[in-house]
Amino acid sequence: MKLHKIFPGFILILLNGLFFFSACSYEPEIEEQPVQLTFSADTIQFDTIFAERKSITRRLLVKNPSKNAISIDQIGLSSNILVDSSCSLTIEPGTKIYSANNSFILVAGTLKAEGTAENPVIFMNDRLDEPFASAPGQWGGIVFLEGSTDNYFSHTQIKNGVVGLNLNIFNRDGEADVVVENSLIGNMTFSAVLSLNSEFTATNSVFFNTALGTISHIGGGLATYQHCTIAN
Repeated sequence: MKLHKIFPGFILILLNGLFFFSACSYEPEIEEQPVQLTFSADTIQFDTIFAERKSITRRLLVKNPSKNAISIDQIGLSSNILVDSSCSLTIEPGTKIYSANNSFILVAGTLKAEGTAENPVIFMNDRLDEPFASAPGQWGGIVFLEGSTDNYFSHTQIKNGVVGLNLNIFNRDGEADVVVENSLIGNMTFSAVLSLNSEFTATNSVFFNTALGTISHIGGGLATYQHCTIAN
């Protein structure tokens, strides 16, 4: 092989290629009709590339200058989150919260999931492909820490975790620290409800399909179940 004959040809091809790409351009296309964009955050920044036009990557920044309220109905959690002891988090009807494997929702303050019959609040795993979409143990569950109080779940579904509601509150004042109404909690690798010396009330709810005790109350506490189904 004679490199001295190949090398000049290679340089010529390279220069032609550089000239070709440096000369690429496009005429802007202006859309005169109104266009509505829907986002789930106040400010969004992302990259995109217009491959068809051979343009470089463009960075777009979308803002919400009016500061109007924005409804977010799907939330993905990649790791643990904490509701601090000084905070109260209210989840609105129709919200779906998808949690990654081994992630927990930790509550030291107050958590309220206020779903409706038509628009329940859903806590589940983030893998929606089978067999993961219907398999237990795909995320940790909701853990209530010592001092947490006034937690409320209405028309809420909690599924496919390790423990649905894990109470470690240790607050013996005679009032339930976690109240569940009209909800479905199950398909867990351990328990739907695991309560350690805590106070819990459930009404018109279903607890189902767990590998161990569907309902587990340990070390004292207070438990009240009215018009509930506990099945395995």
